[in-house]
Amino acid sequence: MEYNCGFTQDNHWFRYRAAAIIVEDGCVLFAGNEAEDYLYSIGGAVHMGETAEDAVRREVLEETGVAYEVDHLAVIHENFFVEQNGSLQGKDCHEVAFYFVMKPRGSKELHSESYTQGGVRETMHWIPIAELDQHKAYPSFMKAYLQSEHAGVEHVVTDERVSSGQPGTKAEPIITLRPFTDETYHAYYKEYENDPDLFLDRTQCKPFVYSPEWVDAYIRRQRERNRVCLAVMVGDEMAGEVILKDVEPGKSATLGICMKNHAWKGKGFGTQAERLAVQYVFETLDIPVLYADTILPNTRSQHVLEKVGFRYLRTEGDFKYYCIERPAEAPKEKQS
Repeated sequence: MEYNCGFTQDNHWFRYRAAAIIVEDGCVLFAGNEAEDYLYSIGGAVHMGETAEDAVRREVLEETGVAYEVDHLAVIHENFFVEQNGSLQGKDCHEVAFYFVMKPRGSKELHSESYTQGGVRETMHWIPIAELDQHKAYPSFMKAYLQSEHAGVEHVVTDERVSSGQPGTKAEPIITLRPFTDETYHAYYKEYENDPDLFLDRTQCKPFVYSPEWVDAYIRRQRERNRVCLAVMVGDEMAGEVILKDVEPGKSATLGICMKNHAWKGKGFGTQAERLAVQYVFETLDIPVLYADTILPNTRSQHVLEKVGFRYLRTEGDFKYYCIERPAEAPKEKQS
């Protein structure tokens, strides 16, 4: 009997996985099935006593019906997430995956007869790399990886849990965006006066002294400049702010985001806030294009933008400019 390298205990799920990056004619191959609401990379659990390279060859053959050859090991991916739907719904998941680039065959013809462990038929999907951000497809780093140059094996850590950021805490989907009210503005800047290190961390300038008149004037300036401010809430605590600048209804807006201090940085909150901001712009404000920029050489900010789905536009001076467009609605099928 073959045993997968993984386990489920209480509400925790772990898997050691081998996965394939298969590219043909500008398209990358993903799998899907009716039980899940997303697409996923070709691959599966490594068996006990099996190498990751042997595992990826086996999984690719099982899922596609084609014997692809391994080119090279490309990415070691540590992935932490809490699944919201499907077979792993509610589980605190930890996955370590070895991603191998497979040698192109020059053909997208497949002979898939693959089923999930639950007996659900799998489907194969060739997705144009440039359109990956229009699909709910994992791993989320795939588009940025395929559109950049690489030297050697890369180590990628993705943590999409929403938690207090402390090791060992249970992840809960509690991050939200709330529009700023006048009261929010005043409470926000009062906090800077009570803890001036927060403001120093953000601005690297002299300590801030709260003034109701200054905040009221600031609110007026924000509205005159067509800006929309949203509070990034983790539970009941404000972790930062999203600023939508140059808001033109029906046309475009520009994204800015700031987590309050280092206590809220590097834990995935900013990435999730950006995703929620994109959704807010597209669905609530009904704006089809969102722009963003980052100052060089802020590689973390660039990585987050690309991870969320922004595409690079240009570099001017010390800034890189990006944009993301609302996906076009899929045409409805004709009823026979």
